[in-house]
Amino acid sequence: MRLMLDRLIFSLVGGLIGGGTYSVVLRPIVVGKNVGFMWIDLVWAFLACLVGGLLFYLVYPEVVSFFRLMQRLFSRLLRRMAITDVVILIFSLFLTVVIYIFSEPILRFALRNDPNMFNLVSFLMTPVLFLIIWMTGMAKRDSIIESTRNFIGAQNTSSQDGLFLLDSSSLIDGRVADLLTTTTLVGKFAVPSFVMFDLQRISDSPDPILSHRGKRGMITLEKIQEQMGNKLEIIPSGTRGRQTDLLVKLSKEGWRIVSCDMEVTSELRKLGVTVINLNEAASALKTVIVPGEESVVTVIKEGKEQAQGVGFLDDGTMVVIEDGRKVIGQTVRILCTSLLQNPQGRIVFGKIIPK
Repeated sequence: MRLMLDRLIFSLVGGLIGGGTYSVVLRPIVVGKNVGFMWIDLVWAFLACLVGGLLFYLVYPEVVSFFRLMQRLFSRLLRRMAITDVVILIFSLFLTVVIYIFSEPILRFALRNDPNMFNLVSFLMTPVLFLIIWMTGMAKRDSIIESTRNFIGAQNTSSQDGLFLLDSSSLIDGRVADLLTTTTLVGKFAVPSFVMFDLQRISDSPDPILSHRGKRGMITLEKIQEQMGNKLEIIPSGTRGRQTDLLVKLSKEGWRIVSCDMEVTSELRKLGVTVINLNEAASALKTVIVPGEESVVTVIKEGKEQAQGVGFLDDGTMVVIEDGRKVIGQTVRILCTSLLQNPQGRIVFGKIIPK
């Protein structure tokens, strides 16, 4: 009912616009400029209102879809922009207007003999001036933030506890979104702006696998933003240089890095940075089973060797079962005979306990 009412109101607006268009634009052409009121005007005005209302009625769904799309795009843009970027944008617009107001009389006097040149310069001056100011502000963003902190006497974040920084690999992995819904990590969470640029770059890759990884990282970030709201901060950072160097720079402000990349983890730890690796945490939390213990496993597929079967524990640990091929699809009790630890995780070897 509400949708139909909105559509009728939108059609009424279209009818008014159609009638106004006839009165201002079409009547001088159809009837004549100096002709007084005629009864035919009512007919033409009615037809114009009818056409305008019908046209607006038909395009209403497309208009609504367009504005909803723009709303989603605008919301995503605001979520991805740091507060500092918005402040720099607003200040650039304000400074552009101020400079134009003061320089316009000078331009008018200097080009008083050439009005066309004055119009051209005035038209081009505003966007060019805005771009110069805005790009300068974005290039000096880190310096502006540091100067502002020093001016207002803000304390450095190193005095705070529980500061966690999410890198690209943790967002692409996706498990961090579920982790943050628990109370395992308590504190302040943030994503550097260079991580967002990195995810966007990967999403735009021509390689479909890389593109999928980048899009998954963006989806994870949006999921975390919906879950945490203002508790997740997008902090401004430089975008030039190696990711490891940028993370080291931020770690000096007290941030602990949350990552899934073992190479980045190893390199950062050598430099004295505190890193929480999700793969290590997941491996440490797996069920502890030692040779001689019993467990219940569902055999789901064949193993590499003859007669072997493969199943998984509740935590995802792979179990290779001797003579398990004959019981594929069944749940059996097994006795752990040995363990194999490798970089990918733990593998349990066992044999079926006869009933």
